[in-house]
Formats: sequence, structure tokens, C-alpha cells
Amino acid sequence: MNQPTIYLDVLILINLFVTYFLLLSTQKLLHIRSSYKRLIFSASIGGIYSLVILWENLPPILLNILKLFVAFVLVFISFGKNSFSKLFKYTLVFYIINFIYAGFMFAIWYLFAPVGMVYQNGVVYFHISAIILAGSTICAYLIIQALSFLLHKHVPQNQIIEVTIECDGKKVLVNAFIDTGNKLTDILTGLPVVICQFDQIKELFPTEIHTALTTCSLETIQNTIWQKRLRLLPISAVTGQSMIPAFHPPEFCLQNNIRKDVIIGITNQTISQDDFGAIISSDLVSQIS
Repeated sequence: MNQPTIYLDVLILINLFVTYFLLLSTQKLLHIRSSYKRLIFSASIGGIYSLVILWENLPPILLNILKLFVAFVLVFISFGKNSFSKLFKYTLVFYIINFIYAGFMFAIWYLFAPVGMVYQNGVVYFHISAIILAGSTICAYLIIQALSFLLHKHVPQNQIIEVTIECDGKKVLVNAFIDTGNKLTDILTGLPVVICQFDQIKELFPTEIHTALTTCSLETIQNTIWQKRLRLLPISAVTGQSMIPAFHPPEFCLQNNIRKDVIIGITNQTISQDDFGAIISSDLVSQIS
């Protein structure tokens, strides 16, 4: 039986388009920060990877290793450098979304019966109209977003603000939850305190002091420039009194480039799994309409 003709430009463009929406779905489902440039570049690699369909008699073990490696690379490019556990989680979710999309596309294929379908090495190619491809991909994306909405208990977007923290030429962007009940201030300076999750701002600090920050053992960083910049800050919570590392950032900006003078308190505990990585006082954002 003759194999259908595969047009390489169509193959790559179809898989680029689909990979982009799969990565976008992963981003939205996990509430990961990323840029569209990263997603497009990663999707382009996914499109090129689809050429593996031309490789005949590829051993199943080698195919599975290759698929896992490519998925990991796509996730790494799309969502940046993270801990291995996070990258593993992101890759796993990316795989699950791929399965959901594959099932949806199989239903489309079954209903519309496109001519000349080829399935090989985990890659699907078939002649399908651009309208059906775009429509089915967007429908699958909307279904995934609906599942995300049902599975996650979201914080209202008007209670989350993006803040920028800069120190020694390094800059991080963090989503902060606007807490109307947060009145925490530094007793030494009188400045408001913004609580930040360590893994959200760790890029601001040299790796040699990460352990000191996560264990609150600032005595281990004596005779360093950070000895004078860091101190322990007492805070009260429902669980009782505790001490957390704190520092005064050279620059702290709310969205719309509104600068504020604050103290950053660093916690090693998880503030939120997905939506935000810091807690900020509502008084600090009162200037934003």
C-alpha cells in the first residue's frame, strides 16, 4: 500500500502551531511566567522535531527517550531555569495536556476522516483544512482552560499586582497578592514590609548565601558584603512569632513604574502554589487606579 505524500512545510507548520498552543495551555494551567518569544521559539523546535516522522523503524525505547528529552527541552526553553522538581512537574503536565489534545484531535479525525493520515514515531500528519486545524486546536485549548478553571481556586486578578525588585544590577518580576489585612512594618525604619517567597527572588543573591537565607543562619555570612545588608526581621503569624531574613532593596517598583521604599522579608515557605510569590500591603498600591 502506497504511503501518502508528506509535505515537509505543512508538517512543520502544523506541529509548530499545535506545539505553541500546548505550551500556552501548560503555561496557563500552571500560571507560569513566560514570554511569547520563548513560547514561539520552543514551538519552532517542536515543529522541527516533527521530522522524526520520516525516521523508519525507530526502536520504541529510543523513541520514548527522544520524546522525553524533547519535551524537557521545550519546557526548559519555554519556562526558563527552575529546580529539577519544578521542571519535572512542568514536563509531566505538558505530557498530560498532549494526551488530552491527542484524544481531541483523534475525535476530529474520526468525525471528519481526513484523507492521507500518517501516524509514525508519535507524530501525526494528515491533510486537513487550515480552518479545521485552527478551530479544533483553539477548541482543545479552551477545554483545557475550562479544566484549569474548575481545578484551581483562583485569586481574583484585581488582587494580584506585578512588582519589580532590583539589586546589584539584577532584576526579578514577582506577582504579589494585595493583602488588605497586611500592616506589617519594620520597627527600625518604619517602612512597610513585603513578604517574598525565596525561590521567586533567589536570583538577586549570590549562590553562596542561599543556604544562609533559607535557614535564617545569617551568622554564616560574616565578613561578606551581605553581612551589613541582611538582618533578621521578627514577624507575627497565626502560628506564632518567627524571624525571617530581610533587606532593603535599592529599587522596588509597582506596575506602571511607581517606586516605593520597602523592606523585603524572605520566607522559605510556599506562599502560593501558582498565583503569586509575594504578599504586599494594600496601602502600598493605593495610588494605582
